[in-house]
Amino acid sequence: MSTFVPYFNEVLVPTPVGTGEWVTLDLAPFLADPTAKAVVLRVARSSGAGAPLIGFRGINEIIGYSVPHAGARYSTTIVSLAGGTTIEMQVTETAFAFVWITGEVHEHVGIHDQAIRLVTQSAEFSTYVDRQPTPQGGDALGDIAAVIVRAIVNGEAFSNFIIRERGSSQLPTEAKLQNGSFWYVVGVNENGYYQTNTDGKTGFELPFTQFFEVGYILKSSQVVTVLDTQEEQVPAANSPNWDPLDLSLTNQPIDEGAIVVGIEWWDTTRSWPKFIKAVGSDDVTKRWVEGSSPQTQIAQVNDLRQVEYSARDAGARFWIWWWENAAVSAPTITNTPAAAAPAGVDYAEQMTATGTTPLTWELTEAPPGATIGSSTGLIAWVPLAAKVGTVYDFTAVVTGPGDDTDTLSWQVTVGEPQLTARIEVVPNLDARTETDPTQTLASVIEPALGADTKVEIS
Repeated sequence: MSTFVPYFNEVLVPTPVGTGEWVTLDLAPFLADPTAKAVVLRVARSSGAGAPLIGFRGINEIIGYSVPHAGARYSTTIVSLAGGTTIEMQVTETAFAFVWITGEVHEHVGIHDQAIRLVTQSAEFSTYVDRQPTPQGGDALGDIAAVIVRAIVNGEAFSNFIIRERGSSQLPTEAKLQNGSFWYVVGVNENGYYQTNTDGKTGFELPFTQFFEVGYILKSSQVVTVLDTQEEQVPAANSPNWDPLDLSLTNQPIDEGAIVVGIEWWDTTRSWPKFIKAVGSDDVTKRWVEGSSPQTQIAQVNDLRQVEYSARDAGARFWIWWWENAAVSAPTITNTPAAAAPAGVDYAEQMTATGTTPLTWELTEAPPGATIGSSTGLIAWVPLAAKVGTVYDFTAVVTGPGDDTDTLSWQVTVGEPQLTARIEVVPNLDARTETDPTQTLASVIEPALGADTKVEIS
């Protein structure tokens, strides 16, 4: 199974009326797979509910932040399921929230039961702070390819913040108060470092943005992160309609074979609808993005590397932060090569294997003159008559796109040359008639046919 499993159609989860208290929300009836390690959520307020504070946290977390939601605007977050199916939710005022599950997190990850708050000291405000993921279980720092971090914007003021791989030139993003809930997948460098940057003011206990490490992604995953994201724009304004968005033609194209993409909307000039979803999936409601407040999304990608988008303005800007390619299946050799080869005859053994293509073949052990097609797996070899009775060792190795390999070793004995027969038929025509012996063959009425047959053995 892949790391991220976005839903084709997001699932609405009924929620209770808010009281201002943190309450338990059981997602079991709504999860596609209850073994998920984390859940990706989208949230918006109900109509006429003012601007209630809405927040989420894992069942084992002590610290939780809620942010205001107004109008039809939405925010997204990612929350650990801590080995179960429940999370905690807070809604202030006598309002209720719309909560949708948009995806799950499964394999090749380490998800913390309790998200780790990344503390920023006042002396570190507006500076890039080096961070490293916190491995768990048997994982080591060297096994980690990327980190999963959620961010919450403090309600005191506008905030500038950034999370990026160390070595990136990514600049801070200005985030407004409303819908100040985001999450990111960010790569780590060869030494396991990523960076955060947030501002604040003297006298404020906290920076304006809180970061929480939800978990990390292992190098065994097919998730691809972007070091320096590039600005993209939708082709045209089309809201409330939906049109294909080809992610193979973007400034940062995604790979052929990608199955899910993670993007960030950010447009400092417009507070209008902006959204992506799987091609052909259901329509969605409450899809406004606050003008200078970024928003993150994931969506399934089809075989043409497309998602669907809806945007009210043609200048709607987005950035591709990451994508995940289809899971790679390790190769397995499936044929049993012949153990005998007559002298003077091409061995011509066709090697076959299952697994994600392309596959690459090589012979690491073979008699002189034996070759194998690197892409076809066809072995070519003609054993010599002088080597009858000789036993040769063969070893074939096939490698898949994930650098997984399979190896097969066998022996081939050179046999006696094969006997071949050539039959030559030499017709002996004796054409005769009783009336006119001078008649030509073409006019013979009753020819008498005889044949001499020669058989040569070589």
